[in-house]
Amino acid sequence: MTSFSEKICRGVTLVFNYRTWPFVLFAGAAGGVFAVFADYGMSADEWIHQQQGLGALKYYLTFFHDKTVLADPVMRMYGTLLDMVSVSLLWILPFDPYDTRHLLIGLVGALGVVGTSRLAGLSAGRPAAYLSAALLLLTPSYVGHSFINMKDVAMAAGYIWSLYFITKAIQQFPHFSVSTAVGLGASVGLSVSTRFAGVLPLFYASLAILWLLISYARNPEAQRPLPFVIKQLAIKALLPASGVFVFLILIAMPYLHGNPIIRFNEIVATFSHYPYGMNVLFKGKFVLSTALPMTYLPVYTLVKLPLSYSVAFVLAVPLALYFRRDRLWQRSEVLIWCLIVFAVAFPIGYAIIGRSAITDEMRYFLFIVPVLCVLSSAVLMNAYKYLRERAPLAASVGLITLFSYESVFIRTSTFIITNLLKLRDMKATTGSRHSVRLSKH
Repeated sequence: MTSFSEKICRGVTLVFNYRTWPFVLFAGAAGGVFAVFADYGMSADEWIHQQQGLGALKYYLTFFHDKTVLADPVMRMYGTLLDMVSVSLLWILPFDPYDTRHLLIGLVGALGVVGTSRLAGLSAGRPAAYLSAALLLLTPSYVGHSFINMKDVAMAAGYIWSLYFITKAIQQFPHFSVSTAVGLGASVGLSVSTRFAGVLPLFYASLAILWLLISYARNPEAQRPLPFVIKQLAIKALLPASGVFVFLILIAMPYLHGNPIIRFNEIVATFSHYPYGMNVLFKGKFVLSTALPMTYLPVYTLVKLPLSYSVAFVLAVPLALYFRRDRLWQRSEVLIWCLIVFAVAFPIGYAIIGRSAITDEMRYFLFIVPVLCVLSSAVLMNAYKYLRERAPLAASVGLITLFSYESVFIRTSTFIITNLLKLRDMKATTGSRHSVRLSKH
């Protein structure tokens, strides 16, 4: 007979099996979503997006005659894919519109957690896959938005999955997988269907393809001629990815139907320099969002996220290359880590240098948080491997505290220490009173 301990070991092995892990992780995160989604209130723009979803459905159900969804000159430039899904779910689920929407957002957030784990596992190994998921689930900035903020959470989920498929394609080169290309097109389509900045992974993919083709052309040991590789790239990668992407954004963005090319460029120009300003709070003063100081985004990134994420961003590439130096002959290894770091640095750098209008602290840049979790998990695991043989205690303590959410850790520690001191004072006071009573008797 199988002992109870053996059954436990088999269960743990099944949960942490790398093949079943994504499904187990999504099931666990989705269970958490179902437990708490009804406890969240409404955000300021949920009603607007509810109306946009209804308008988009009417647009298609009336065969493009009802154009209410195009009335607002700003909102028509946003994608409505998930808004339509949210409204459609009302016919199936027994919840009110806002609880239904929060449930959908939470499940999309859970999908982002799985994507984070997959990218970490693909680029830094299995331990990093498990750790990155834990880090993201313990990051309040991501979890809190995962119930009330459809646009930014969907953008974050699509962004991390896009990076995963680009990384997978880099590792497969010079071979190409149609499923990888379709996954990339769907991921970018999901991002763009909520925020237009979701097109950024297409730019990263273009740079990666250019790097790979140049490296392949200069490789004397290449087994296939370069024209053949380019042909395979076009047939098996570019066509499937672009087909899925175009299909999704044409469904999600009715505004593009009139003149796709001209209106696409109009949306790019609008969101590159958002013309609508509002007052935002920065360092105790209100500042117009179209005239923010260049330190606004870096300061709020440091305030809102664990400091260790910033440390990981700086150290990720040097440490990864040092600990994986035996694989540096594979140029894809260098390219992957440069890609992941670039996926954090470029959006922030572009927004700072281009003086983009930013509101709500770093909400518009929530999509970099999962990527920072990937970098943090890789740095932490590399540091742990280095310290494990030299200083086991330091490695164990660092694993628990280094990448914790500092403000929570410090406040919790302060709370515990303060109450221990109070307890000590109470005991001392009680003891002195007891001694006084004894002396009286």
